Amino acid sequence: MRRYGSVTENRKQYRITLSSEDQLNKVVTTSVFRVPAISHVVFTKASHTYYVSTQLGVDVAGKLVGDGIVEQTAKALQNLEAVLTDVGVPVKSIVKVSVFLTSLDHWKEVRGLLDTFFDGHEPARDIPIITPMSLTGALVGFSAIAVGI
Repeated sequence: MRRYGSVTENRKQYRITLSSEDQLNKVVTTSVFRVPAISHVVFTKASHTYYVSTQLGVDVAGKLVGDGIVEQTAKALQNLEAVLTDVGVPVKSIVKVSVFLTSLDHWKEVRGLLDTFFDGHEPARDIPIITPMSLTGALVGFSAIAVGI
């Protein structure tokens, strides 16, 4: 039998608790913001695997940082790195990244920023085209799976 977790907000800290029979999942506390308008868990850890929910190109108030793909991509990657850094996991630990785009026309710019972000590290990638995301004005988002110690 599995027990599913809970999220407890304490000012700017979010404590995520997930547990199961085999006790592989751990309690993780991160001070990285969550977008107020979007209710989701930012980060969870199961054993030595780290899961980061989709990060958008938004500031701490939840506002998009620009109308262009370059600005939003740069901020979304900065947010992704901030979540991992906050819990001591380096970007090079990412083994899979999902790149959510509203149009494949943006891939060239996004790929250039990803190549710079990963600096020679090449995790597995998938690139689903998500048109409903365009309702928020977001052009791109990233989720990731990282493996660490």
